[in-house]
Amino acid sequence: MTGERAGPTGTVSGTGLAIRRVTKVFDAAGSTDVRAVDDLSLEIGQNEFFTLLGPSGCGKTTLLRMIAGLEQPTAGEVLLDGEPLQDLPPYRRPINTVFQSYALFPHMSVGENIAFGLKMRGLDSAIIARKVDEVLALVRLEGLAERRPAQLSGGQQQRVALARALANEPKILLLDEPLSALDLKLRKQMRLELKRLQKATGITFIFVTHDQEEALIMSDRVAVLSEGRVLQLGPPEEIYRRPRSRFVADFIGDTNIILGHPKDAERLVLGGAAELRFAAAVLPTDGRDHALSVAIRPESCRLVNGAAYDDLANVFDGRVREIEYLGADTCVLVDVEALGASITVRLRNTEGGAVPPREGETVRVSLPAAALWVLEP
Repeated sequence: MTGERAGPTGTVSGTGLAIRRVTKVFDAAGSTDVRAVDDLSLEIGQNEFFTLLGPSGCGKTTLLRMIAGLEQPTAGEVLLDGEPLQDLPPYRRPINTVFQSYALFPHMSVGENIAFGLKMRGLDSAIIARKVDEVLALVRLEGLAERRPAQLSGGQQQRVALARALANEPKILLLDEPLSALDLKLRKQMRLELKRLQKATGITFIFVTHDQEEALIMSDRVAVLSEGRVLQLGPPEEIYRRPRSRFVADFIGDTNIILGHPKDAERLVLGGAAELRFAAAVLPTDGRDHALSVAIRPESCRLVNGAAYDDLANVFDGRVREIEYLGADTCVLVDVEALGASITVRLRNTEGGAVPPREGETVRVSLPAAALWVLEP
């Protein structure tokens, strides 16, 4: 299968999965009904690694279950290659799911677990044996066909669940937080493994997670959800570097938020005479008193000494409140009175590099104009 990749707007052309104005309302006895998904529309292209990202309760798993056929929409429709899926039961959809719990049959061997769905389809035993060998090689579990799930590590069990889902050659593979039960090191290994499998098979992967790092590392595109709606959709770098709203900026990584009012198209007044200058005319100038939020990532901020800084308009004095050593980086939290905010500066720790300041020390913080981003109200 082939499909066109996402452009800078986050749109996809070509046949694939279309979710059109889907709403899901759950009846709640004795209280207000719960609107888990609210008039949501998405298009997911063929051979795409697509991630639904958001906090618990945002509707991402409910949306996944409607794609799988485990829940029915209250309104709207789900289409695959232009054909509606609503009337098809889960077992007739060319879609498989890998659950968080893996859901392996404990009384069956690895090979029998993988072969189960193939047997239900009535395939010849020789074809089943070949497919089991193929997917075991694909997930790098050759030689383990006779073991039981209890004899495997958590990472190996997850690979078996993936192999079982891939053996049926679905058009779409749904993954509902499949890495959450793994330890950190294994989780990092499996991120790369999932991306490798997606590229090797050409199957569309729809991945559900609340882990921002997972989404940024693996995805072709990310949809950030909150309260059943998509707040932003696009490639990972766009989501990270250009968040549209304060929710997205706060949820995706660490972000400094600064409040102010526009003086003109390139300057924001921060209180008193303090100003923040932008690299281009990006601020509204319609004469209304807009209260605006501005975002800048900690790694874009700098600590500068004396006159050795580039942008005089965006250098402010501050006092170090807290130091957080993170191994590869050090985060310095600086109280900046002129900004009316505390700014986190993320410094890269290098051998023989600059020594971070101490708590209580007076420093100068530089906020490069090109790294500032105005958030939607």
